[in-house]
Amino acid sequence: MAQPKRRQPQSARGDGGRLMRQTAADHGDPPDGVGEAPHRRNRRLEEILVLLQHEDLPARGLLDRLRRAGIPCSRRMLQIDLDLLRQRLGPDQLQRITRQQVEHMPRGCAAERIFFRLRTGGVHRVTPTGNLVLGDDELVALHLARRLVRGSGTGIHPLADALDRVLTSLGIPTAEPRGAPASWEPVQVSSCGAMPYAAVHLSTLLRAIRIGSAIAVSYMRIGAHSRENLQALPARLVLIDGAWYCASWVPHNNRIRLLAVARIQSAELIATRITRPSDLTSQVDGAIHQAFRGHVDDTSMRIELAVDNFAWDTVAHQTWGDRQKTVTNRWPNRPRPHALAFTTRGLDAITPWILQFAGHIEVLAPTRLRRLVASEAQSTANIHQQNALALTPHSPGEADYQAAVHAILPATETPDVDRTPGIPFTYVLRNPPPRRIRGRRPPRAGYIVSGS
Repeated sequence: MAQPKRRQPQSARGDGGRLMRQTAADHGDPPDGVGEAPHRRNRRLEEILVLLQHEDLPARGLLDRLRRAGIPCSRRMLQIDLDLLRQRLGPDQLQRITRQQVEHMPRGCAAERIFFRLRTGGVHRVTPTGNLVLGDDELVALHLARRLVRGSGTGIHPLADALDRVLTSLGIPTAEPRGAPASWEPVQVSSCGAMPYAAVHLSTLLRAIRIGSAIAVSYMRIGAHSRENLQALPARLVLIDGAWYCASWVPHNNRIRLLAVARIQSAELIATRITRPSDLTSQVDGAIHQAFRGHVDDTSMRIELAVDNFAWDTVAHQTWGDRQKTVTNRWPNRPRPHALAFTTRGLDAITPWILQFAGHIEVLAPTRLRRLVASEAQSTANIHQQNALALTPHSPGEADYQAAVHAILPATETPDVDRTPGIPFTYVLRNPPPRRIRGRRPPRAGYIVSGS
């Protein structure tokens, strides 16, 4: 007589995964990352960062705080999240510290407890997205890569669709926001270059564009003596030869303003509702074309510079543009005897380079660049002059101040009375041009000479 088959347990029939998930659900703990939606992990990681920002907590304390906040989490899932944060932020940002236990503990138990500590700086530089923790610069780079792939001239490229799937899997929305036109793109590129600005401001502007939120900006205008506080609705980020600009709708002026990201002192999202104009896209395109006509059309210009001996070794070995030409001792009897010429597009990308060597470089051509360098130098001097205290002849360090400046300046140049006060070893020079152009004397260029 055949014996009846014995019923196999659930784990032997291949249903162990379902049983494990059911058991975890019965205990109030979700499975450890199995089929977890990205937005749930995002919320959990953000809550962990907020909790650790205020105080040091052990793993047990984190679990209790998360459950009070309505975020169920198991021990294993919490350990995976903490390992992920430590791997992404580094041991300096998320630390595991050991505190000796003060109260009496039974024999055989550990006499120490592990706490987790998060430094304040890491909270403002990370954004949990799915199973990754992206920095502000990485988040902007993803959107910039998407814009470059879609604008490669091949139409809807398969790589662009693949990149959209990657962003969607990370929890970053790629669909058009409500009320946006069909051609909505948060980032526009003219001639890609280096990004010398704070990535946190770019990330804040990009988030505001994605969700259609308004921002409160503290902005430093060119030639202004104080900051300007305004509320705006960001519409598009524009990268022009390495310089970032944000085209924003300002309801106070009822027009589009192009804000240079380098001059933004602070930017934060606000809950104020700003009505979006129906023709916002056309207004943004018109404002960008009018402000950067030469940049958008990629108009080339020839830059000619005179460099002194102090900065020649550094300048001559750098690539400044196309068709670069260097001539050593072209003018032997001048304070700046060496010549440098190159071709570039736009002026905003090259101006920071020249200001780094202010006083050691003289702009010969074009005239527009001479005026721009003079304006930047005068603006910087006005800002320092407003916020600093003037030095007196008997101030500490005044002798070293004078000696350092006269050692750097050529013998034919003398500092003017408009020196920058309160900034050690810094002068604002006034150098009149050597000749007149069409009977009119061009504006005198101002340079900042630093030597410490």
